Amino acid sequence: MSPELAGGQRVKFTIGYEHGQMKAVSTNAPLLNQFLEKIRLTRSLHTWINYAHDLKVFFTILGLPLEHIDRHRKPRHDLLHIYLSYPLD
Repeated sequence: MSPELAGGQRVKFTIGYEHGQMKAVSTNAPLLNQFLEKIRLTRSLHTWINYAHDLKVFFTILGLPLEHIDRHRKPRHDLLHIYLSYPLD
């Protein structure tokens, strides 16, 4: 599986709900899908939900394609304000 998305696409999340409870999550990034599936199968339901929502917020706020994210990127100071005002759904 390649961690890169075609054409430098942003990571997009689709979260499915049934009767008010989260039942499915998928992205356009195969490595994230594999990671989230492993969490779903090996951890509690709440851990899986928390990881999915945290990753969705992270990639939405960061706004970068997966292949442009590394440990050396400097954080933007305005992200904390955006994060605190981000609607959870």
